[in-house]
Order: sequence, then C-alpha cells, then structure tokens
Amino acid sequence: MYISIHLSPQSRGDAEDSETIEELVDHALAADAAGVAAICLTEHHTAGFNTYCDPFLMGAYLAPQLTQAYIAVHVVQVPFHSPVRIAEQANLLDLLTRGRCMVALAPGSPRQIELDVFGVDFADRPGITRERIEALRRIWAWQAGDEPLDVSTANDRGILSGRISPSSFRKPHPLVGRATMTDATIVESALLGWPAILALRSEGDDNRRQLALYRSTLEGAGHDEATVRECLSWLGLTTLVSIAPTEREARRQHDEYLEIGGAGPIVRTAGEGSRAWAEEWRTRQLQRAEWSIVGTPEMVAESLLGDREIGAEHARVSFVTTPGRREQNLEALQLFLGETLPLLDPQQLPGPARTVETEAAAALAAGSLPA
Repeated sequence: MYISIHLSPQSRGDAEDSETIEELVDHALAADAAGVAAICLTEHHTAGFNTYCDPFLMGAYLAPQLTQAYIAVHVVQVPFHSPVRIAEQANLLDLLTRGRCMVALAPGSPRQIELDVFGVDFADRPGITRERIEALRRIWAWQAGDEPLDVSTANDRGILSGRISPSSFRKPHPLVGRATMTDATIVESALLGWPAILALRSEGDDNRRQLALYRSTLEGAGHDEATVRECLSWLGLTTLVSIAPTEREARRQHDEYLEIGGAGPIVRTAGEGSRAWAEEWRTRQLQRAEWSIVGTPEMVAESLLGDREIGAEHARVSFVTTPGRREQNLEALQLFLGETLPLLDPQQLPGPARTVETEAAAALAAGSLPA
C-alpha cells in the first residue's frame, strides 16, 4: 500500500509560527526516512489555518532534503492563482524533485475568510477553476515557434508568446491531478489520465462507490498501462488518525482535540481575531475528525488495510494534533512510522518514465541532437 503523510499544521499566533514550521520539517524528514510514499502539503491562507500557507515554497525547501518521497501539493486553490503562475511554480518544483512531485488542482476552500482576502465569490469557484485548468493545459502544450497563445479566462487576461520557464523535468508536464468530491470530476480526471485525490475517509458506501467509479472509468479509457498504474497508485482517501500506545490514550487525545475545538486558532479575546472565523475553523476541524481512526498502531493498520479492500491503493494520513502538545504529537508520528507503517507493507512511488533526460537521449540516438 502507498502511504503518505499530510502535513497542514496550524498556529495560534505569531509566537508559534517558527516552531510550527520547524516541527513540520522534522516530521517530513522522519517520514521520508521511514519510507512513506509522499509528503503532502496543502494551501490555506490567513489566521494561522496553515502556517506555511504556500505548498510550492515549502516543497522547494524540502525538496533537496528528501531522499525518496514525492512532494504532493494537495491542493492548489486554483481560484486564487493565475494559470501562468501555477505552471511556473509546478514546473520549478518538478525540476527540483526530478519529477517526483504531484500537483492536485481544486476549487479549494469554501471558507469565507480565505475567499474574502482574494476577492473570490463562493459560487464562482468551480467556474474559475474549470477555465483556469483549461488555460493551464494550453500553456503546457505550447511550444517555442507556435503562434502566440491567448491564455485569457473570464477572470484573467494574457498572451503567451515565449516559453514558460523553467520547463518541467517530467514530460510533457508535471504530474497533475484533481482533488474532488464530485462524480463528474472523478470521471473527467480518469478520462484525462490524471490521478484523482478523493475526499476524507467516511462511513457508508460513498468511498467504495467513488473508488470504483474512478477505477472503472480509468481502465476503460484506453490509456497505456503505465498511465493506469501511475494513476491507481494515487487512488485513495485522506484519513485522520489518533494513535497512542493504548486505545484508551488514543481516545483521550481524540476527545481532548474535540473539546479544545480542533488544531486551529483559539480566540480568547477580541484582540485575537474574529470569533466568526474561529468558529468556522472549529466546525471544519470537528467535522473532519468525525471519521478518525482512533486506536493503537495495530488498530490503525487494520483500519487502513480495510480501505484497500474497498479499492484504495493509497492512504493519506493526517494526525489529530492538539495545540501545545508537541511531545505528544511527535510520539504519535513516531508510533505510526515505527509500528504501523511496517504492517502496511509500504510501497515507494515509481519515478517518471518520460523526462527531459529521456527525451534528450532519444533525440541523440535519432541523430537530431549533437553528441
């Protein structure tokens, strides 16, 4: 099974930012050394919702320090960015990782505090995302010598007349996918031969149905075997985990997390921010925690292996972490890496098959490049 660690720490004020990011780096390097498939980074803005906020910058810092794990940007909030900038940032991270990165595109957060700072209306998110992804595909397809390319959308204006630099290491572009909760986007991703990053693990049949929908559509779309295999290697769910040496302690930590109100900002005084956004964040965190796996390392492994039986090949694990409990949070990671991970027979993701190097070698062999 492919196992990734999802790192999206929150901090409750300026004094916690530096320490929080240092802790994230330590956790990422430990997970890489233990053999996880990918380090997942995400994008949230303002109010300490995601301390590092920019997954491309954070990924660029981690890239030279990782030995084998992919950097997975899960997700890029497309309504907040020009498609040209997404292409540039994705290409650069792809070069820095030598093709061992994956970028998932999505409409992103429905949280008003984030939408307000970028001036995006909630209802416009899907349309903006769709148009910018189409522009992004045109940008990656453009080659030197082509006619100038109109990359405009309803929200952007631009003409591309020179190559995007840097170019990507993986060809024809970085590994890109969609993060989604909708059947329509699951089908679209499969038809394109793009990985689909599905929603949170939950109860009921929705997870099983959507996993099967993606797999059947992908396998019936006529893609080559390598594309199908690579896409399936990312197919799975995001799971919150509360892990401890005993089930009782894991339950206590989970209950503490719920009582405090999640891992996000805690507002005690008017000077610390709006109670509205703090409550909004708490609501999100507590909803996400409803379907957590709670238990010992063995119990967590058993639950994750159960997801494989419904069609998941990849588990993205996010830990239930309580603010101010640094040692407790580190112990949870160490327990998972040291005791749970070996029970899951963790697999490493394959490197890219087609790269700038393989293309250069092929051109040299064909005599179209000087030796």
